[in-house]
Amino acid sequence: MKEKETQIYKFGRGGACIYIPMDIFKDSAFPFEINEKVRMRIDGRKVIIEKLKEEAKEGQA
Repeated sequence: MKEKETQIYKFGRGGACIYIPMDIFKDSAFPFEINEKVRMRIDGRKVIIEKLKEEAKEGQA
């Protein structure tokens, strides 16, 4: 498992971006693609980012 420090940046007036370092993004275990829609939730003191379920993706097409 790769691990690296990163930052959260304010994005415009209504959001924020989490910077993903290139060596994490390029790792073969990284589960996401550029522009892929994901689900984000807060669980206690953790932020969990998951792929959308297949049926949710198909409903948006």
